Amino acid sequence: MTADTQLRPPAAGDLAWMHALNQDCVPEVGDVTEAELAALLERATFSLVATAGDRGVGFIVCLQPGADYQSPNFQFFEAQGRPHLYNDRIAIADGHRGRGIGRALYEASFAHARERRLGRVTCEVNVKPPNPASLAMHARLGFEAIEDQTDPRNGKVVRMLERPV
Repeated sequence: MTADTQLRPPAAGDLAWMHALNQDCVPEVGDVTEAELAALLERATFSLVATAGDRGVGFIVCLQPGADYQSPNFQFFEAQGRPHLYNDRIAIADGHRGRGIGRALYEASFAHARERRLGRVTCEVNVKPPNPASLAMHARLGFEAIEDQTDPRNGKVVRMLERPV
């Protein structure tokens, strides 16, 4: 991460750029409206933004077990009955990828999960449509595959991942 990059909790004025960045990263992250992203942030138990100077360049949004969130991917991990911190989405702006921002956001989420004795961080990564860069990053961070899930509504395939903390 460069010296001018900072991590901090999201502030009220961050929603617009976070939504724009999210939409720039579709289909690697899920397509949401600004209102849906705001609702997700309200449910989140852990979220951070990354800024470079005065520009937002990344974010992560995570939920703990028991959150009121009906995402099939979150529900997959909930059904396992094991404590976890679920990363619903991480997004890094073009031109800022490969600079350690994703690693820094994840390291902060690992620390959060350890502090709360959640045991693991969970997430999913697209395999159809393919997202090889994200799969590689998650492998470097120590995530392991649990299984692949196919969404019957659209044929999208995601790989369920976990990393002990």
